Amino acid sequence: MSKKMAIRSVVSGVVLMIAASQSWGAATLSSTGTVTINGKSVAVVVITADGVPYYGTNGAAGFESASYLHTASKQSYTYKIPSSPALAGSATAGTYTPVSLAGDFGVASDGVPFDPLTSRCNGVAGSTSTTCTWRVEGLLQSSPGTTTSQYTTGRLGFDSHDGHVMSSGAYHYHGIPCGIVVSSGSTTTKLLSCQPTTSSGWGNLSTSPVTVGYARDGYPIVVKSGVYASYSVVTSASSGRPSLTAYSTLGNFAMDMSTLVASGATTFTMPSSKSFGDFTYTGPTSGYGTTSKLGLCNEAANTDTSVKTIAGATAAYAYYLTPNFPMVPRCLIGITENTSSTTNQQGFYHATSGDD
Repeated sequence: MSKKMAIRSVVSGVVLMIAASQSWGAATLSSTGTVTINGKSVAVVVITADGVPYYGTNGAAGFESASYLHTASKQSYTYKIPSSPALAGSATAGTYTPVSLAGDFGVASDGVPFDPLTSRCNGVAGSTSTTCTWRVEGLLQSSPGTTTSQYTTGRLGFDSHDGHVMSSGAYHYHGIPCGIVVSSGSTTTKLLSCQPTTSSGWGNLSTSPVTVGYARDGYPIVVKSGVYASYSVVTSASSGRPSLTAYSTLGNFAMDMSTLVASGATTFTMPSSKSFGDFTYTGPTSGYGTTSKLGLCNEAANTDTSVKTIAGATAAYAYYLTPNFPMVPRCLIGITENTSSTTNQQGFYHATSGDD
């Protein structure tokens, strides 16, 4: 078996041998783990990975030759993905868990985390705060189809796969992981063909949904051509937002969703104001996303039988990565562990100081 095999390649084995562990290349996948969430024992698929991306024309595992701010290195990750994801709220009344700086959104098919937030908090680089009113957006929000825009020229050290490295050496994705592949034995399959730093960057995405990983609550993470988030960019700077001349004057700050959580709570409901810094939510305002429009967390009801949970069942909902804000969702719709806790983590905790 190859050095690194993707989640997508082993799902069928999990279904057939539900009580067995399987080799996952450099990682191990097991269907026998459990975690306790809200007092209930939840079955999970346990994955360990080294965080080395698996992409490129030759399907090789390794880091792209890019001018990263920090030196990339192998990590030691343990991901615990619920086998049967369940909504935290109801189909008509959504309950959301914000993604904080201390808890990633999910994991890609190559074992690399999706980490959408930056530590550029309130205009202060390297803030140790896990919650802030304003957060600098890693991919900015000029036109993604214009090569001279700050979307492509001001990318905080991102490579052509929308990834970069923290001070700890941990590599992670901030957007659609262009070029990601899966491998089984001597066969490699390129899941996504796109190049975000060219004017035709998103034109090669599949017209059918492609599952590229799983969120922390167990719902699949999907990419599909032509799917955009239900957020629009405001035409002028939001009141009270920081002023940083190093960034564009349009669409470069988002409100941290953690600020929507009341003191002592871990979740929030649909806020009365749909403005999140320089972005305005325009999607459904009750329940979750629909089959025709993405919701607050870039989620949508799923009817495509090819979009599966990690245990192989057709997923009721899926998250979408998008070229526009929020790129990677900033909240979760499913039941998930409170990542502010220091115990029983689901494998997504990492250091916060000085990292993007």
